[in-house]
Amino acid sequence: DEFVEIYNPTNASIDISGWKIKRSSGCGGTIVTVGAPLPFPANTILASGQYLLVRGTGYSGATIADFSATLNIADTGGIAITDASDVVIDQVGMCATTTYKEGTTLADLSTTPGQSYERRFGGTSDSCEDDNDNSIDFQLITPSTPQNLSTPRRLCGVASDLSLTMIVDNTTPIVGANVIFTITITNSGPNDATNVIVRDSLPVGLTYV
Repeated sequence: DEFVEIYNPTNASIDISGWKIKRSSGCGGTIVTVGAPLPFPANTILASGQYLLVRGTGYSGATIADFSATLNIADTGGIAITDASDVVIDQVGMCATTTYKEGTTLADLSTTPGQSYERRFGGTSDSCEDDNDNSIDFQLITPSTPQNLSTPRRLCGVASDLSLTMIVDNTTPIVGANVIFTITITNSGPNDATNVIVRDSLPVGLTYV
């Protein structure tokens, strides 16, 4: 099974329009940019905690892919995600002399079909380990269980559903009057949310007291 899974572990949506998947040759330096329908088309947005799955021609997994492309990743090659300006966002390699890699590379999977490498922590704990060393950051998965745009969004294993309401006690205040804003955040779960930050600007003419 040949596929690339991308995950957004940040607190904000990321516009990956124009981003590319590139491969480096087996234990070599030849670089090829994966073609149509990539680079990712305009308005391709990965929300916070969202996955995206790109399948290759040999993919036979049960998870429905969001994009299909000819990946042709060598068993001892490397893979990189770059932005539209070819700046490498992330990379992983299966040979010490292939171009795309970070730190100590991974063993190739040429003799065992149906396996994949997933960034730790993996699965419902999500792909959040990033020490810039492939051997530390990735783990072997058997069988392959990729995730896609429809996978419930989580931030590093934390699944929460937050909603916010804000009410004001006086919508037509006179000059000098106090106005009270009440903000309520509701978490519909199933898990606790941490490091939540709410920012808003005061309307023109109001100051904090």
